[in-house]
Amino acid sequence: MSQALSKDRDVTPTEQQFLAKGVLRGGTLILQSQHALELVRCCRERGIRVLGIDAFRLTETTTQPVMEQSTDYSWPNDKDAWSRAESFLTERIDSGLCFEVVVDIEACIYVKLLDEGVDVWRPVRAEHLFDHVYRIVEQPYHRETELWQFEPGTTVVCEGIGSADGHMVAAVRRAAS
Repeated sequence: MSQALSKDRDVTPTEQQFLAKGVLRGGTLILQSQHALELVRCCRERGIRVLGIDAFRLTETTTQPVMEQSTDYSWPNDKDAWSRAESFLTERIDSGLCFEVVVDIEACIYVKLLDEGVDVWRPVRAEHLFDHVYRIVEQPYHRETELWQFEPGTTVVCEGIGSADGHMVAAVRRAAS
C-alpha cells in the first residue's frame, strides 16, 4: 500500500533536486508550472507515483489554495497518472498558478525473477535513496514459489528499460556499499 507524504515531513530525494526551483511553505514544496512538470517527468523516470497536484496562488506573504485547479491521481493501479499529470500541468503552463506535486514515498521498481526460462520481472516496492539507487523495502516474498534476483532489504541500482508495457525502472545490479 502506498503512503503519501505528510505536510510536516522532510522532502524526498527527488523533491530535493527541485528545492532551488520552488518555495517551501509549511513543509510543502510549491513550484511554478514548468518546474512541476519537470518533477512529474522525473517521477515517471524513477517509478515514483504522482498521487495528485494541488494548485496555489502565491504572494510574498500568503499561500492561497485553488481547489478547482487541483486534481487527484491516488486511485490504486493507475498506470497513466504521469501522462494525465503532464497534460494537467501543460494546460496550466501560463495560468500564473503554482503547484505542489504530491508524490508517493515509495517507488515501484522491477526485479528479475530467476529460474523462469524467459525474462520475467516482478514489481516490488522500493525506497528511492538518491540518483538511480533504491532500497527494496520489506514486503511479502515467497521464496518457495519465486526466486528474486534481489531480495527485500537489498540496495540496488536501477535503469529505465523498455518492456511490452512501456518504460519500467528495473533493478540491474547491487549498489556499492
